[in-house]
Amino acid sequence: MSITQYRSSGKFAPIPLTIATILALPASIWCGKIYGTYTGPYADLGLGGRIISMCLWMAALFGIFYLFKRYNHNRNPRINVGIGALLSLSSWLTNWIYFRDMEMKGIHLAELAIVCLPLSMMLMMNYYCEKCRQYYAKTSIYILDAGKFHKQTRPAGDYDFLADMMMDLKQLPEKGPSKPKEIIKIDFYYCDSCGSRAIVDIDSYHWSKVSKHNGWRKESYWEHKSHHYSDISRLGSLVKGVYLGDEAGRKLKAYLVG
Repeated sequence: MSITQYRSSGKFAPIPLTIATILALPASIWCGKIYGTYTGPYADLGLGGRIISMCLWMAALFGIFYLFKRYNHNRNPRINVGIGALLSLSSWLTNWIYFRDMEMKGIHLAELAIVCLPLSMMLMMNYYCEKCRQYYAKTSIYILDAGKFHKQTRPAGDYDFLADMMMDLKQLPEKGPSKPKEIIKIDFYYCDSCGSRAIVDIDSYHWSKVSKHNGWRKESYWEHKSHHYSDISRLGSLVKGVYLGDEAGRKLKAYLVG
């Protein structure tokens, strides 16, 4: 069962939040205007061209939302979602105006759904150090013998034992194993300034090697070169947002980061 200890503080800084909103709003409107210009009622794009255009529009909003959330240092998901809804709606209405007839056609509803998808990003809170007022840095490592990890796991959710498994923490090898096996991926988050309150996300993965070439299937040079390379697929989440003790966190940071 996944254990979560981290909770977003809900704090925000009014000035950076206001500046980020002022910058993000015209950028969202501009995206809606560009989309409306190229997909208006007289555009001959066809269904495929319209779908590609909508995907590009959505990708642009994802980029705007990412920058907005990253640089305003807002740790309140409700505020993030509220402002995100304003940005999405502004972009959608700007595009809608370019259709002039203002009729609620099916395509407009599909576009509204598309621009709402980036709102999911606003619910995800990045780990943040309130003391240093900065986001956590991250490094990922693997335990290639999942059995060792499971033997150490304690019901209380104490993962300080990872500091005693430092020699088992490795980067994923370039070549996959001859027989598929379970491995453990550990995302280690730490404050680069104070180094305290380190956090881990732990997931179980299936590790194998890329399949051999099938003689009947034509493949590219790069596909051919990838044979026997490592291939991983996620099996499930074991731990999400769990704090390590300060001593264990410092030991892992010193070993993994320096």
